[in-house]
Amino acid sequence: MVQLRSALVRSNRHVPIVERRWRQRLHWTRDEVVATLESTNRAVVARSFAYLFGLGAILVSVAPAFPGVQVRHPSLIAVAAGLAALTSIAVLTTYDQTPDVVLRCLPGLGTALVTLVLLGSEDSAIAPYALLYFWVALSAFYFFGRTLGLVHLLGVIACFAVVLAVSDVDQSPMLMLMMAGTLGVTGVMLALLRSRADTLILSLDAAARTDALTGVLNRRAFDDRFDEELARASRTKRPLTLLLIDIDGFKSINDRFGHQAGDRVLQQVANAFSQGRTIDKVGRLGGDEFALLLPETSASGATELADRLKPSMEPAVSVGIASWPDHGTTAAELHEAADCALYAAKHGGGDRAVVYELSMRRGAASVGG
Repeated sequence: MVQLRSALVRSNRHVPIVERRWRQRLHWTRDEVVATLESTNRAVVARSFAYLFGLGAILVSVAPAFPGVQVRHPSLIAVAAGLAALTSIAVLTTYDQTPDVVLRCLPGLGTALVTLVLLGSEDSAIAPYALLYFWVALSAFYFFGRTLGLVHLLGVIACFAVVLAVSDVDQSPMLMLMMAGTLGVTGVMLALLRSRADTLILSLDAAARTDALTGVLNRRAFDDRFDEELARASRTKRPLTLLLIDIDGFKSINDRFGHQAGDRVLQQVANAFSQGRTIDKVGRLGGDEFALLLPETSASGATELADRLKPSMEPAVSVGIASWPDHGTTAAELHEAADCALYAAKHGGGDRAVVYELSMRRGAASVGG
């Protein structure tokens, strides 16, 4: 009895989790409705096709209830509706684990099912049912681009030609011409608009993550990258080094030569520290303070890099260096350690790179110019 009760409790606990998971898979979030590059990920594509196949099955099932004779072969209609419903459930089940090749083939399956519906319909109902081909073609153009969209469109045209060849539809050549032309033009325009939207999103994303003056990462983007590299270092047990860079006497440059000269100095420093490996990331944290992240680099390697770059700097810079895991294991700890080392470099006369040591203590609130 106790075992039975335990089993029932486990079952009752499990049902809400399953229901919650399916609700999440059916629910559109605001980020997915608004223009976003996430609309190409497998979860969103799978959800979209689940809706298309599910709604298509419902429409095909209820359409015969309308006045007039619409169905010639009910078995074909039933098979098409049943397969569409099963496809909808299957895609929701696999969801974001659905292989890309399966997702790319779904418009072709949709074409086959719509063709079954047309073959099972009366001649007078073929034109209305043929509108379902729009779902197939436009979804292919939107999610998979012009090339694959045109491939699926050719499949639609071939299948529709077979339907018209075995049916007696008024002005079937004109219907084929209008169907192919409308789907082609609409699909290509949709793919073009999607491509332009993606380009705009990428440009806005880059602008939101980039310092406008120097072209390096802004603080928010640098912090995000810092977290990613820390997670990677924790997995691989490879070193990761942070450099904090401050321009010596920057305030006097602005006071003496103006802000335009100061801007040129900031751009020069950012450019100099951006000449390394592609995996190295430079960020401007604010004012004249920069940060350089060196994955798989020890403190000694970072010191060599700083010493190699400093002679090309005009004016001079001070550099504080801290390395994972020797000087800290979190972003906050490493930033504090590098800040202490930077303070020591500034108050040691500037124009030098200093590696953090445990004996260092921060003696001032600012290391500015």
